Amino acid sequence: LVVGFATQNVLSQAVAGMFILLARPFRIGDVVDVAGESEVVVEDIGSMFTVARRKDGLIVLIPSSMIVGQKIVIRSRAS
Repeated sequence: LVVGFATQNVLSQAVAGMFILLARPFRIGDVVDVAGESEVVVEDIGSMFTVARRKDGLIVLIPSSMIVGQKIVIRSRAS
């Protein structure tokens, strides 16, 4: 039962990550509000996590499943 739940969670993350990689709602370097984080700079987009840097310099790993289906505010696009 535990293995099944863990597998389902990993697959859910991977599918959400593929959606983000294909749909490209934001790009590396964009400043966004997403998954409860405000004004973060997107540093990397992977299949499991999006890596973002907060204003205070902390790195945040945002699970892909938290991004899909949520509102994304793009404050500025990378040049």
